[in-house]
Parts: sequence; structure tokens; C-alpha cells
Amino acid sequence: MKSFIRYKIKVSNSIKPDHSKPDSLLEIQLNQSRLESDREHKSDRRQKSGFLQVTLTTFVTVFLAELGDKTQLTTLMFTAQSNSPLIVFLGASIALVLSSLIGVIAGRWLAKNFSPQLLDTLAGLSFMLLAVGLLWDAVR
Repeated sequence: MKSFIRYKIKVSNSIKPDHSKPDSLLEIQLNQSRLESDREHKSDRRQKSGFLQVTLTTFVTVFLAELGDKTQLTTLMFTAQSNSPLIVFLGASIALVLSSLIGVIAGRWLAKNFSPQLLDTLAGLSFMLLAVGLLWDAVR
């Protein structure tokens, strides 16, 4: 009898529940909603990461391009002449925001209507023409 009880205890201890299989429809639905939630969370993280990367890249590029640019020098001169730095700052800020908006709208239209390869080629050609024009002015 003791050996039978020991055998029964050993067998029952060796049987472990199978957690890989859901017991009910409710568990299936809970697991499914957890998976969907995980997917949404990962997608949100990717979107936030992409948003931050594009924002930071755009900011750094435009900021460095504007340093020492005609716009900055003009703003400096207006501030020195008017002695109203806040008003000049507001005017220059509004102008930069609107010119950026025009650039974004034009860029979106170009991206919808032309291939990226064509846009790269046209951008390269326009910079080359600009360089030739600047060299021509410097030589004359």
C-alpha cells in the first residue's frame, strides 16, 4: 500500500500542467489581445523613433545651413538698425516658418509626381549649375 501511495505521489508530481495550450476561449482571447497590444506598442515605438530621427536630422541640417547665411546676416542688420530685437525675431521667425512650409508643400508635391532617382539627378544638376554660376562670377 505504501509503495502504491509513493507511486501515485511520484506520478502526480511528475505531471505538470501544459501552459502552452489555453484552457478556454477567454484565455485565447486574452492571449490574442496581448499579442495585438505588443504589436501596437512596437509599432508606436518605431513611429516615435522615426519621428525623432527625422525631426532631429531636419533641425540640425537646417540650423547648420542657416548659420552665417544671408538670412542670419540680414536679421543681424535689422536688429542693429531697429534696436527692437524681439520684433525682428518674430518677423524673421514667421518668415522662416512660412518659407519652410512652402518647401514642405513643394517637396511633397515633387515626391508624389516624380521618382526619387529623377529628383536626385535634378538636385545634383541644379547644384552643379549653381557652382558653375558662382565660379563664372568669381572669374569675371
